[in-house]
Amino acid sequence: MKVFFASTTSCKIEKRLRDARRAKTVFRLVAISSNTNSFGLNNFVFMARTGEAWAGMKSAQYARQKVGNEFSFNHDRARGLGSMGFECPGQLPNAPAHVIEEIFGEQP
Repeated sequence: MKVFFASTTSCKIEKRLRDARRAKTVFRLVAISSNTNSFGLNNFVFMARTGEAWAGMKSAQYARQKVGNEFSFNHDRARGLGSMGFECPGQLPNAPAHVIEEIFGEQP
């Protein structure tokens, strides 16, 4: 029988990973495209106060999400968007400071 003793360092790392998974980031829906792709889906753009931005596609006709609404996602943003019914989730380049200030009314 083998006995495994975890080092305090590995325990601290595991705790940080668990905390990161539980931490949620609030994203605001900042735009919905007016045009659709060939499947009739609109592009929805979400942005956090840090400037992190994500997009997903969904039919705006059936969407309950409105521009200005806020949503919380954990570390797996793509899965969070997928659970809300968005297709083809993808990360966008981070927004510049002046865009963050315009949307949230504050500097990052």
